[in-house]
Amino acid sequence: MKITKNQLRRIIKEEKAKLLKEDSFARDRRRFTGTQTPTDLLGDLHKTISALQKIMDPYEVADELRGIADDIESNQE
Repeated sequence: MKITKNQLRRIIKEEKAKLLKEDSFARDRRRFTGTQTPTDLLGDLHKTISALQKIMDPYEVADELRGIADDIESNQE
């Protein structure tokens, strides 16, 4: 059976959408059950930082992150 380029593109697009949806559901399930992995949490952190960079001056974002890092370090001592 032959398929056209358009059919192949549609199939790939549909399969990609399924995979992304499944990944999203798995991540949400982990979030609601309290079983988020460090990778999940760091991914969320990176997304948040990227969003902040779009609305804040880069130096302000960096200063805020330094403050958070200082707080973390001071709580370890």
